[in-house]
Amino acid sequence: MKALVYDVKPEEIIHLIQEARESKEAYLGEHSPLSLSELPDLDVPFPDWVLIKTRLCGICGSDYKQVFIDFEGIDSPLATLTSFPQVMGHEVVGTIHRVGPAVTTLRPGQRVVLNPWLSCAPRGITPICEMCQDGQFSLCVNFKRGRLSPGLHTGVCHDAPGGYAPYVPAHESMAIPVPDEVTDDAAVLADPFSVSLHSILRHPPARGDIVVVYGCGTLGLCAIEILKRLFDVRIYAITRFDHQARLAQRLGAIETIPWQPVENIVERFREITGAREVLPPIEGTGGLPMLHGTRGVRVVYNTVGTAESIGVA
Repeated sequence: MKALVYDVKPEEIIHLIQEARESKEAYLGEHSPLSLSELPDLDVPFPDWVLIKTRLCGICGSDYKQVFIDFEGIDSPLATLTSFPQVMGHEVVGTIHRVGPAVTTLRPGQRVVLNPWLSCAPRGITPICEMCQDGQFSLCVNFKRGRLSPGLHTGVCHDAPGGYAPYVPAHESMAIPVPDEVTDDAAVLADPFSVSLHSILRHPPARGDIVVVYGCGTLGLCAIEILKRLFDVRIYAITRFDHQARLAQRLGAIETIPWQPVENIVERFREITGAREVLPPIEGTGGLPMLHGTRGVRVVYNTVGTAESIGVA
């Protein structure tokens, strides 16, 4: 089968980052870590696993950063909780193609989405760790142990190839059936939608709150949709591109504010919230003014996570 394969030695990552900053050849040239390769056909790797035929696979922001070698530092999980070569892609919707002999909850022909975390159960580890017992699979303590190579999730583990290929192996617990009324185009958003939903439900706004969605990529747009449907709040969005602003307003944002210059963001929220005063930054620090005595923003859902976005919030 043909697949998009990413292959790099972890000790080469720093050098690759430097090369990518200087030239597109680092990720577009013949020595790019990414290649379309011919691989052996896959089968069910373990009795409690299934083989999924890929219907659609989304492009996660982490995939984008990986392809373009856009890492902000060597503390990226790519440098540790991973193994190469790897077939990328973890936002998968597909059809069960084959099941292992120990599988009891799935059958061939079922349409499923992928919960990609390679936690205790997929790794064949028993008893499962405390985090997995609590259902917090992304916090599993065994991402480097068990019957699989190191890797956080499908697509960054050598032994768990991802959805940028015709077939994806998965543990029985990782394949979640999709209702017939949910289209593939909607189901492929299950991963980013669940990320936004989880964040909002952990820190829900109160009725009538002013909330800010910082960043309107897939996560931010999903957050706006969720907030509009589940909560009676006033939604403001900070966007980078014109098409994001249009989509954010279509989904329910009252207003969109350009991400640059950041001083304008602070000033606009001074107007929106009716701040009594603006405390200037300490001279020479390059900081931003701080709004004081506001009646307004109670929650910021930051989907960007940069130092700048955290500073503005």
